Amino acid sequence: MKYLVLIFILLVIVAGCKKDDKTQPVDQIKEIMKINFTNDFIPDPFKVVVFISSPDGKLYADTSFTENGQHSVMSEFPTDTIPSSFMVTIVKYDLYWHNLLIQMNTYQDVTPGEWTIAGIDKDTIGQSTVTLNSIPEHSGLILYSNQGYNNFTTSTNPQTCRIYTTPDDFYVKMNTKDAGQRFKWLSGFATGNQYTLDLSSMEVPDSMTVTFPFAAGYFEARLWGFADENYELSKAFMFDLILASLQPQDKVSLHYPPGRYSNHRTNLMIRESFLINTVYYSNTIGEIPASFSQIDAAIIRVQQLGKLITLQASGQYDASRCKLYFASQANEIFEWYIYSPSGQDNIITPDISPILSQIFPSVDTADFQLKNIELIDLHYLSSYQEMLDALFNNQAPRNIEQLNTSSVVWLED
Repeated sequence: MKYLVLIFILLVIVAGCKKDDKTQPVDQIKEIMKINFTNDFIPDPFKVVVFISSPDGKLYADTSFTENGQHSVMSEFPTDTIPSSFMVTIVKYDLYWHNLLIQMNTYQDVTPGEWTIAGIDKDTIGQSTVTLNSIPEHSGLILYSNQGYNNFTTSTNPQTCRIYTTPDDFYVKMNTKDAGQRFKWLSGFATGNQYTLDLSSMEVPDSMTVTFPFAAGYFEARLWGFADENYELSKAFMFDLILASLQPQDKVSLHYPPGRYSNHRTNLMIRESFLINTVYYSNTIGEIPASFSQIDAAIIRVQQLGKLITLQASGQYDASRCKLYFASQANEIFEWYIYSPSGQDNIITPDISPILSQIFPSVDTADFQLKNIELIDLHYLSSYQEMLDALFNNQAPRNIEQLNTSSVVWLED
């Protein structure tokens, strides 16, 4: 029954893509900003919805696009002047397992200008199967990885791996009983093949120890490698993944193949205890850091009352990010992120736009529940506006994961 419901939803959405958005008389139309969608940001056959709101959440403009390229966002409502600042919401949706995942990103305090938004999802060019032979006795999970794909599993069965780049490399890492961390590297990994890797002889990885500012009862550590300094997320090569919740630890050792893919991204999460609803993150692009960079900020109090989220914080940070969540009975999962500059203690959730309501009649702003709120410190940028300039730069747009940041997250009880 779930599949029938999902198929019906997709038919309605695709049909909606073929309709022309309503227009207003020319004398009421004003261009508020330009947006250039690149790198297949808009997935076929769906559309991207863009709506612009006033600081108090009221609608200025509401439109949708079905094709990548440059577009103008026009006001559909009478206005004498272009507002000096506003909120921009970008809505993108696609299939996610047996559901439809709707991702909404709202950026507050935006000034008129031109944005470029690049997609990070990449279509596969094929797949190949990898079989392991002479597997040594080991503990924990096995990491399989190539550019854009990874699998962390206990399975030693043949693995079918998606390939996004050719020629590619392939990497297998495990914690062996007798020798500790070991890996196997395969060059010339191509589509449509069946590879057999002999693990009777494995190589010793290099390692880097990262210290924590306190003993973490739970932590996650991820290390990626990149072939060049563009740090394209769709080409990330996972070198290590550690999820630990045993005895508190004040450091972690990350392993990686020596002499290969020297451009790294290190993503760390530490939590003192599951009894404490505060989590710290550190995201570093470039060299693997020797220590966890802890943000000098704290969340004192958070409250959601209708459309208003009240934040009380202390310390130094550049931006905040709220995550709201709603799951409908029609297999629709909504994730809504709202970005605000530091010092903005009253965060308004904008009204859902008419076009979005037409596509998803079941959703309303009041349905969204606050899941967490995050304070973000930008290492090499000095303000929220500089963050927006980096994310939507017309020459080289970035993703938030491609910025060096430290953050603290308050989790819903």
